[in-house]
Amino acid sequence: MTPITALPQHVMGAGRGMLVALLSIVFMAGTGWLVAELVRPPAAVEAPSPLLDKASLLALVDHHGAPLEPAALDKSALVVFFGYTYCPDICPLELATMAAALDRLGPAAAGVGAFFVSVDPERDTPDHLAGYVDLFHPGITGLTGEPAAIAAAAGAFRAYYERVAHDDGTYTVDHFARTLVLDRDGRLEAAIPFDSKPEILEAALRPLLETSP
Repeated sequence: MTPITALPQHVMGAGRGMLVALLSIVFMAGTGWLVAELVRPPAAVEAPSPLLDKASLLALVDHHGAPLEPAALDKSALVVFFGYTYCPDICPLELATMAAALDRLGPAAAGVGAFFVSVDPERDTPDHLAGYVDLFHPGITGLTGEPAAIAAAAGAFRAYYERVAHDDGTYTVDHFARTLVLDRDGRLEAAIPFDSKPEILEAALRPLLETSP
């Protein structure tokens, strides 16, 4: 998306009124998250947000085909990314970043629950997920499940996704492209923008691990 401040002046002049009106409507509707995505410049770490329902992940199965256990969420910090294995660019880059951040944490990474949640259950079976996440890091758990359970989890984490059909019969999935960092209680501590360096994710995690009981 072209930054608002980088638009040509004639476009700025013509569209400023419409843009202000649109943002005003969105703001009044109370969708602060969407407003942030539209007008906030990319930040390394965003301000803490309210509690998210991390328990929604318990309705999913891991890449071994087993239901996710509550103990998997009983960590000092959680890292959650919604994507899919057939993603051509964003997902492999984000998982590589997640893997590098876990490596940088060293032994402290044991206090992190790292999850890659598929938004493409039709193709991302547990077996397929297993082969995918194993390419990146043994500490990353792939999650999939019934479409309704995935939709509920994505809604709980405010993670948008939408299947996009193509003329040749194939499809891709548009999806939210930030890596979410939660504390032990499920409070959102950071939403790391796509293509950030591993050091940024590491920096968001370390304080949570240092203050863990």
